[in-house]
Amino acid sequence: MEELFTTYEDMVRECLNKAIAMSITSRKKLHEAVYKELRVRYPTYPSHYIYTGITQALGVFKSFRRLSRKCLVA
Repeated sequence: MEELFTTYEDMVRECLNKAIAMSITSRKKLHEAVYKELRVRYPTYPSHYIYTGITQALGVFKSFRRLSRKCLVA
């Protein structure tokens, strides 16, 4: 079970890094940017994990951007 959580965390981290690097706020664009690469890297995991990781990473990135615009994040 711990391996699953670690792998999922890696997926989310990679999606978040890609979203930050490319300033992507659209789920569709981030999906196009990372899905195939993650699918090749994690072929035994259900595709829903990748989809959920993309969604979660975007939520974190959008929240950070919103808070930084309000000067609530250093």
